[in-house]
Amino acid sequence: MSSNNSQPLKVPGKCNRTNPPCKYLHPPQHLRDILLQNGRNNLILRSIAMNIAANQAMYPQTAT
Repeated sequence: MSSNNSQPLKVPGKCNRTNPPCKYLHPPQHLRDILLQNGRNNLILRSIAMNIAANQAMYPQTAT
């Protein structure tokens, strides 16, 4: 196994691209964590909404 020492060490959360400069916004770790949690919550809520819609289709409510 060979190692390439010409590559700079990668620091998590930092972009070392200089030529051409990186145009991507690398968010700080706390913002990245919030975005990931919001994505998980979105999937959970969407799943719950789909289950409710499926149950309403199976057991429609009658007007009283």
